[in-house]
Amino acid sequence: MSHIFRHPTTSGRIPVPRIPTLSDKFLSGPTKSDVFPRRIRRDPTVGLFALANLYMTNTTISASLTTDNPKYTRFNGTGSNYFYDQYSIIVPVTGSYIFMSISSIDTFCQFYGPRAYARYYTTIAYNNNDGDENQFKIQMYLQESTRYIMRVTTYNQNIVGDYRILASGLTTVNIEKTVDSSLPSLNHSPRTIGKKSF
Repeated sequence: MSHIFRHPTTSGRIPVPRIPTLSDKFLSGPTKSDVFPRRIRRDPTVGLFALANLYMTNTTISASLTTDNPKYTRFNGTGSNYFYDQYSIIVPVTGSYIFMSISSIDTFCQFYGPRAYARYYTTIAYNNNDGDENQFKIQMYLQESTRYIMRVTTYNQNIVGDYRILASGLTTVNIEKTVDSSLPSLNHSPRTIGKKSF
């Protein structure tokens, strides 16, 4: 005779955890890092939908574009007078990450990544206004311990102002402001583009 153990507190039913919905309320953490519900992500390595972590971690930085910033000719721009900040991005866990701006100025972002057998980094994603109120928003699948370059500028030339960057992912994102001399060569004209919007 087989015996089935029934736990007295569950009346024989195994409790199934409920996936949070967007209407659920969550506690906020410190100002630099919050959590919010994460649904399902698409894993590009297998092409199937997989259940992801239910929570994401937010990393926030604040900065300003001023007339002291360097200028460059951005991709799809109309001249060479775009002030910019440049950041080194490294994630400790492979996965999907979102980068978005919060500002009163119309922002633009280019992401650069390494190419196999190439001597330079090339543009892998760019965006102008997928976020709210003319803000950029880029979602990408990033590899752990790989350095990516994020260049923050504006949609129009000769624009200055304050901005914040919000990076959301499976863990805290390492964001460090850099200068051109500390980076590999950048190719601003992409061969293959990720997220884009104009």
